[in-house]
Amino acid sequence: MLLQLAQSCGVLNPSSEKYFRETRESKFGIKIEEFSPVGAKRDADLAKGKEGLSTVHGWLSKNGGGKYILGSTVSYADGITGGWINWIRITQGPDSAVWKSLASHNGGFWGKYLSDLDTYASVQ
Repeated sequence: MLLQLAQSCGVLNPSSEKYFRETRESKFGIKIEEFSPVGAKRDADLAKGKEGLSTVHGWLSKNGGGKYILGSTVSYADGITGGWINWIRITQGPDSAVWKSLASHNGGFWGKYLSDLDTYASVQ
């Protein structure tokens, strides 16, 4: 999803933002702000992201009813998947229309999935 790339600079400290911006703009040949600008492009990116999440949701619905990728056991794959989804929540903001749209997608699965993973988000 390009949604999180376009907004990532806003949550990074200045030196990280500079590195992130320079490396992405160099690699892709466009300014960060052009990745997913507000308007039709962002709406299309959101729709494409939701389509991808629906595909993953279809796979997860075949895991025996558990709330994680391997069913009832949290795994490395959940860390990767949850990390990507959390990146969107952080960069868009937990109260943003984009995040609310993704969190409620597939009957609210993605918001609940990330909430279930919050227990594993930091070391106590």
